[in-house]
Amino acid sequence: MMICPVLVFCLATSAVAQDLPTLVTDVRPLLSIGVVDGAEPYLLNGVAGALRQSDGRVVVANCGSSELRFYDAAGLHVRTVGGRGGGPGEFQYLRRIYPAGGDSIGAYDGLPRHRASHFTPEGSHVRTVPLAARVEVMGRLADGALLGRAVEVQPREPGRFRRATTLYRLDAKGMVLDSLSGLPGREGVNDAQGRPRALRMERMAVLAVLSDRIAFGGQDEAVFIEYSADLQPVRRVATVTRPEEVTDAARNAWEAATDVMIPLGGTVPGYGPESAPQMPAYRHMVAGIDGRVWLQDPDRPGTYPLVWTAYQGGRPAMRVELPARFFPTQFGPDWVLGIHYDPEGIERVQLFRMQPGSHSGRSWTPRDAQPPDVPRCGAWTSR
Repeated sequence: MMICPVLVFCLATSAVAQDLPTLVTDVRPLLSIGVVDGAEPYLLNGVAGALRQSDGRVVVANCGSSELRFYDAAGLHVRTVGGRGGGPGEFQYLRRIYPAGGDSIGAYDGLPRHRASHFTPEGSHVRTVPLAARVEVMGRLADGALLGRAVEVQPREPGRFRRATTLYRLDAKGMVLDSLSGLPGREGVNDAQGRPRALRMERMAVLAVLSDRIAFGGQDEAVFIEYSADLQPVRRVATVTRPEEVTDAARNAWEAATDVMIPLGGTVPGYGPESAPQMPAYRHMVAGIDGRVWLQDPDRPGTYPLVWTAYQGGRPAMRVELPARFFPTQFGPDWVLGIHYDPEGIERVQLFRMQPGSHSGRSWTPRDAQPPDVPRCGAWTSR
């Protein structure tokens, strides 16, 4: 299968992808939270994540106000907890939320202190766990252990580099139980004076925390690796999309696309002239509540991918085309929850039903299909 955008470049997928069931989302969301003007609980600002509870309630991490906002299954605001501060249950930089067992909620507060806070399904604060410097909590495993990640300090020497990633299994007090080091991180480059620049078409590390395992991918191969809850490798999973060499045609297409790389209200890193040796095999990774791992197709110069592939039991299972300007935060068996940005930049948390259907084959620029990356407290970044 070939998906060819206007900007010359084509994305190749394996023959396996052509035989997978295809899903699409309904045109209208089943649920939409967020307004242009209205009551404060519905004015979203810097959504850092959203989760759906078993009874249909939705919890939104609103980083702009450092709050967790709870809504019922119809999208009506129920309560708000948290707020800006350093006390128990408060946040200074609310980076993400994650399932913490049943319908309980975990929240990672990134700066200036790294902390993980847990809340009951109704929003009552249970405890706050202090973390070592630079360790960010990515999720919670079924046995109660937290999965943390740390990336090595960026080198200062001139030249290209790839920072290493270490995974940590932490107990309920934040103490390290196990670790796995030497995993690939994000690529970058320093100029002759040692100043950091973003590397064009760089590769990075992505991961998803499920109840019984962790999925991790470095984007440099057409595989990701699943690890057990105690960080032992279980299997390598082949992906339906592959890395591609950065050719002169790819560099030219990247240059031609620079005027559409900047998203509305977003930022673009300071790129140097250097490019990665090859483009990533895939883009982002999101966990499904049913044990599936979802991988986004890779972006290519000037093109933002809308198609995601579900992997189950170590094999690709299906491919879904998501709406433009929508980034998923959680997949269910037949639904997807995520953050939508409309053309005016208004944030909404929306729930879509997924059902069988044919993919459109549309291609989008990062600007047209925004958000073009993972939400980061109100700022969207583009590559």
